[in-house]
Amino acid sequence: MKEIFLGLVPGSVFLYRYTPKFSLGTVSGLFLMEIMPFLIISFIESISLIYVLIGFLLLYSVYDLGYLDNDSKAGQEKIGATIRNQFSKFNYKLFFLIRIPLIAYAFIYVTTMNVAISGLSLGTILAIIPVFILHNRLENRMLRISTFIALNNLKIIARLLLLSPLLGYYLLSAIPHLFIKSLHYMNTKGLIAIDDACIKAITLPIYIGFFCGFIFIDPWLIVVSTPYFINHTKSILFGIILNKSKFFIEKD
Repeated sequence: MKEIFLGLVPGSVFLYRYTPKFSLGTVSGLFLMEIMPFLIISFIESISLIYVLIGFLLLYSVYDLGYLDNDSKAGQEKIGATIRNQFSKFNYKLFFLIRIPLIAYAFIYVTTMNVAISGLSLGTILAIIPVFILHNRLENRMLRISTFIALNNLKIIARLLLLSPLLGYYLLSAIPHLFIKSLHYMNTKGLIAIDDACIKAITLPIYIGFFCGFIFIDPWLIVVSTPYFINHTKSILFGIILNKSKFFIEKD
C-alpha cells in the first residue's frame, strides 16, 4: 500500500503530490531548493554533510503532514485550489500510524547529537505545524500570503539552525527565491494580475539586483543563492543551451 511507503520515506508525499504529472523538473527542483544550498553552506563552513541529510529528512517528516492536511482541505477552497485525485482514497490513519513514531524517533536521535543545536532547530520545525494548520484553514487569501511566507522562511531557518545557530544570515541568500515563489503563489490564488511568462521575464533582473547587494554583505551569499537561481531559470537556461547547440550543429 502506498500509505506505508509514503509514511516511511520523508519527502515522498511532496513528490507523490505531483503524480501523474511527475517530471525530471520536479526532482531537480527539489534538489536545487532543498539540498544544494545547504550542501554549499556545509562546504563553506566545514560542517559534516550528515547534518544536511538529517535536516532534510527531519524537516520533511513533519512538512509532509502539512501537505496532506492542505490537500484534504483543498476542496473547500473556492479560488486557486489544486485538487489532487491521488489522495481521494488515501488512508490517512495508516500513514499517521507509521509517520508519527518515525518523527518521534528522529527527534530523539537528533537531540543525542547536539542538544544546543537540536533544541533551536526542532523548536522551529515544530512551529511549522501550527502555522501550516492555520494556513490551510484561513479563508482570507490575503492573510494566507503571510502564512505562506512564514512557512517557507521556517523551512529554511530550521535547516540552517541544525547546521549551526550562527548561520541564520544565510537566509538572505534565499530572499530572491522567496520573493519569486511568493509571486507565483499570489498569481495562482488570483491576487495579482501577473502571469507565469511575466514572472519568468523578471526573474533574472530580480536576482541580478539582489546579487549586487550580496557582494557588499558576503559574496558567498551569491554562491548559496545560485541553486535557487538555476531552479527559477532552468527552462530559460535550457532554451539558451539548446539554441547554442543547434547553432554549432548547423555551423558544422
